[in-house]
Amino acid sequence: MFEYLFNYPVETWWDAQLAFVHSWPTWLIAVALALGIVSIIASLARLPVSKVRRAVVGALQTATLTVVLALFLQPTLITQEVRRDDNVIAVIVDNSASMGFSATVDGIDNSVTRLQSAVTALEGIDDELGETFETQFFSLSDELLEIDFEQGLQATGQRTDIAGGITELLERSSAADLAAVVVVSDGGNNSSAMDVGWWNRLRQADTPIHTVGVGPEEIVGDVELADVSLPDTVSPGVLVKARVRIRHPVGTENVRLRVRNGSELRYAQTIPLQVDANETAYELNFPSGDDGIQSLEFDVQASFEEANRINNSVQRVVEVAHNPHRILYVEGEPRWEYKFLRRAVENNPDVEVVSLLRTSPNKFYRQGVLNARELENGFPLTREALFGYDAIVIGSLEAAELLVDQQANVRDFVAERGGALLMLGGTRGLADGGWGRSAVQAALPVVLEGNGYSNGAGNDVTTFLRERVGVELTDLGRRADWLTLPAAAETPSFDGEGSA
Repeated sequence: MFEYLFNYPVETWWDAQLAFVHSWPTWLIAVALALGIVSIIASLARLPVSKVRRAVVGALQTATLTVVLALFLQPTLITQEVRRDDNVIAVIVDNSASMGFSATVDGIDNSVTRLQSAVTALEGIDDELGETFETQFFSLSDELLEIDFEQGLQATGQRTDIAGGITELLERSSAADLAAVVVVSDGGNNSSAMDVGWWNRLRQADTPIHTVGVGPEEIVGDVELADVSLPDTVSPGVLVKARVRIRHPVGTENVRLRVRNGSELRYAQTIPLQVDANETAYELNFPSGDDGIQSLEFDVQASFEEANRINNSVQRVVEVAHNPHRILYVEGEPRWEYKFLRRAVENNPDVEVVSLLRTSPNKFYRQGVLNARELENGFPLTREALFGYDAIVIGSLEAAELLVDQQANVRDFVAERGGALLMLGGTRGLADGGWGRSAVQAALPVVLEGNGYSNGAGNDVTTFLRERVGVELTDLGRRADWLTLPAAAETPSFDGEGSA
């Protein structure tokens, strides 16, 4: 009855927004209402009636006056109505390999896969929503693809990139056209990270996302190699550090981990797991091998029989090429740090130190340059030349040695390029060198005070002292990546297993 009289169901009216066609100033409405009330009181005061009747009549006349004023403003209700072909519902169906597993729990009706269960649940959805929405179907595994739902799906994908698929869909579609997104999946996202930035972008899109889960929440007795992280490019003949994430039932003590490059076995070890958790992170080192593009297979095997081994392997591609990190080391005076730093890395093929040593005023000694033109005019003058290095080390050199633009380039080297900057202490370094008043100060994690070095005059701060002390590297320092130089990786790490 309500919808017949008012054209829309009551829920629509509850969600409607009240507005006025004529927007009079608030003060004008208040003045008009006050004048009307004063007129009503004055007229009633002359009537020979009781006080009760006078109050009732006055209240009714005031209410009538209020309604008349509201009608002059022409009140209206703003509602939202979905129009056909202007609003799209996107349905994303996970077609990764895990969707080919059983959709039921405790062994009941194992002939039905998760994908088949999802397809059955979605049958007829286009007909049900077709009167109001346009429905678009997508498959999602390694990539997001628009599909014809009636042609059928196959669970053949190698991974499930839910985060990346939703991001791509939102980028493709207009926010005004996309009414909602429905994601049908068994819930495993093993690709793009759902970090804080991703959730913020999702919130800004302001598009409702509904999830439909298929299959059991947890597979009993299943071990999964969830993720493998390692560098995209490594040098030949070094150890590659990789980090793996393994999902496993609580109480599982260990698994066998192997790394293969084709038929060549690079790594084989039985690794311990966290028995009181269902996920373990583990770091391993294996030899990089010779130059070239390598397709590495990481595989885990449990000590018990698994019904599902599709999720036990992960493929990663690594480029093995000699691409050393180039470090620009600028020093204002000959000293021990300069000598020993160059000696420490001279046999490391992954690091090239290009040094610029001031031997006298306006005269520098270059080492490690690629050609005669590199650093021929001293410290790089342009951003392009400076950004060609991976890291900068500045020793006992005063800030005044660099031009203002050069100092700004060093700051931008850290802030924009993302390069590393190391400032060494010295008689003309850090605060003693006036770096606290330079543009580089913005890139430093500390605040440097003092006027700094000025040819021996006006130096009101001395922070650098030479004292003989004994130091010893801590256990944490020995394990730090930046203090670990790659060792010779001639033989892979095996645990009772030969090359396959």
